[in-house]
Amino acid sequence: MKTLKIFRGGSTKNFTCTNGDTYDSSATLEDQFKFGPVGLWFSEYVNTDSTLGYKGGKLAKGEYYGIVGYRQPKEGEAQGKRVIKLFRPVGAMPTSYDQLTVEMMTLPSEIPNPNHSNLPVIQYCQVHDGGQSWDFSHGCLTIYRNSPHNDWERLMELLADNEIIKINLQ
Repeated sequence: MKTLKIFRGGSTKNFTCTNGDTYDSSATLEDQFKFGPVGLWFSEYVNTDSTLGYKGGKLAKGEYYGIVGYRQPKEGEAQGKRVIKLFRPVGAMPTSYDQLTVEMMTLPSEIPNPNHSNLPVIQYCQVHDGGQSWDFSHGCLTIYRNSPHNDWERLMELLADNEIIKINLQ
């Protein structure tokens, strides 16, 4: 199983959007082989907090799972954007992103979340692409889509639909 390790505050690039959101973290995707882990992908254009001005949660450091799937399509779209949906298994491990439940996608937050009666939880957290003017995040983990090496596209090319990966937020 592949592992996406995200290092909060671990970027040396620190790209700042026009609204002030900053991609200040780094990430690596590794695959486990019998001789040890092998790095498949790396980015220093990752954001681990919500868009400035949004009052929501902040995903707590820890171990999670992610499954590659699609967001709900917007009006006029045949299919939503491709993302990695974060979860913790409850019972059997899902085999498809559409099997995820609200309970599985309710994760711990480092801060009280006003969207959930100030409880330290965040729901429907994803790894998705972010933009240049803002990172489009309500607490998700975002990767800058216009980075010099097309980091978001390269990551998604390494993952299959419904593939489950480990997510390690440090």
